[in-house]
Amino acid sequence: FSHISSFLVRKMGKENSPEDDLLKRKGVDAVLGMGWENVRGNIPKGKFRVVLVDMFDHTATVMEDFDSEEEAREYVEDYAEDLDEWESLVIYDDQGNLLYDTDWDKENKGIKFDVGGEEVEIQFPGNDKENYAVVTFFIDEEGNFEDLLFEVFEDIEDAKSYAREAREKYRDVWKVVIVDREGKEVLDLS
Repeated sequence: FSHISSFLVRKMGKENSPEDDLLKRKGVDAVLGMGWENVRGNIPKGKFRVVLVDMFDHTATVMEDFDSEEEAREYVEDYAEDLDEWESLVIYDDQGNLLYDTDWDKENKGIKFDVGGEEVEIQFPGNDKENYAVVTFFIDEEGNFEDLLFEVFEDIEDAKSYAREAREKYRDVWKVVIVDREGKEVLDLS
């Protein structure tokens, strides 16, 4: 495996070799194939399994089995911020049912806009360097959402400069806004 999860290195204190029995081929069920039974199946009765899913390497690593869902969630919460953008921690019950995935938190952090009656969502990248987004919206003649441009910036002044340029460059733009990572509108150049 060319990409070794930095989370695994931090958590387990070593790099895993392809021979390591904790490192299983994975992905969604179709990609997991025969490894599915080792990750979602064979969970001891009454236990809750935490699995590290790495979409870069297409691996799933069983991290630990817990006596309660609460203990599993505490473990996940303790390590969630150490994950790379390609990684997530998931919790399965003893029947192999998915109970929780840290990607659900990422998905819920999208910023939603109402554009011509259609809900449009943007998401900041996984790192915390970019604090501002310039969103340029385009609608058609009937007022329906057509397209958007989305660019992120670390510095507010760079974002403002880009927003002004976008407003001038695209005469058919409906709206140009700058929002912060929490979704608060900083500037509207409509």
